[in-house]
Amino acid sequence: MSGNLNENPLGEANFEYFVFYVTIFLILTLIIVGGNCVIIVTVLRHRDLQQPCNYMIASLAVSDLLFGIFYPIYNLGHLRDSSITRFLAQRTVCEGLITTVQWLEMNSAYHLVAITINRYIAIVKPLQYHVYLTCRRAAVVICTIWITTLVTSAAIYSTTNRDNKEAKVCRYELIFTEAQSIILTIFSGVIPISVMVVLYTIIARIARKHIRDIAACCGADFLKLGKHHVFRREMRSTLTVSLLVGYFAFVWVPHCTYIVYSVACQCYISPYIRLSTRMLVYTNNAINIFIYAGRIHLFRKLAMKDIKQCCSI
Repeated sequence: MSGNLNENPLGEANFEYFVFYVTIFLILTLIIVGGNCVIIVTVLRHRDLQQPCNYMIASLAVSDLLFGIFYPIYNLGHLRDSSITRFLAQRTVCEGLITTVQWLEMNSAYHLVAITINRYIAIVKPLQYHVYLTCRRAAVVICTIWITTLVTSAAIYSTTNRDNKEAKVCRYELIFTEAQSIILTIFSGVIPISVMVVLYTIIARIARKHIRDIAACCGADFLKLGKHHVFRREMRSTLTVSLLVGYFAFVWVPHCTYIVYSVACQCYISPYIRLSTRMLVYTNNAINIFIYAGRIHLFRKLAMKDIKQCCSI
């Protein structure tokens, strides 16, 4: 490839690269689809898990599940020339597919923002938490996220460059201009990361203050013995969400950098760099499963119970 965006970006890659590419995507897709299905079913089946924050996590799992389906389809157009590649390269199909992928990426990001705000309220206003966030309000927040991210993605889609009728491959560089790519990057990555970092900085400062106050009032052993169980439970939940947010920032920074650079330079970029940035973003939809399941004992217990019942049928 010599900078021509209409060429297949992986046309110069060898056979071993394609095997590696397909294998990694297949493994991640199985984990994302299967794991997020487990989260959704477990939360919906068990009343003990049916809380506002868990509903948001289940909605995040739905977004990740859909992303796990559409993102591999989009990446099929990055393989060798084939009937699938040519079909995905059609203007309407490509624009719709990329817009869907961007919508789901943005949707997942703002679910994490909402969950972070949930943790912020739980730590900063613990006594008013159940008043501020009820299941009904959580449902309103979830619906708002899905609708607003869809409208935003559709609005950007409506201004796309549609002159590339003879494109041989479906790539976002052919659909979005440099300005549009920067806008998508800001909405999907920069704004969510900035909001979450600010909120967690405040949460960390207040949490340390709470710990010092409790230790000064009741002694350090009070926390170690677990007597202040409500605060400890909220801190564990906050740590779980902080891991989700931290990994989101870790995978999005290089991806945002790659998107802006690739669109701005329109030059040769190694397929291995391209693959690495896409894989990092894709792993975010898988890592959420392990962080959520690994940090919440009740979820692990109920999920394993459901899996055993399913296998015994």
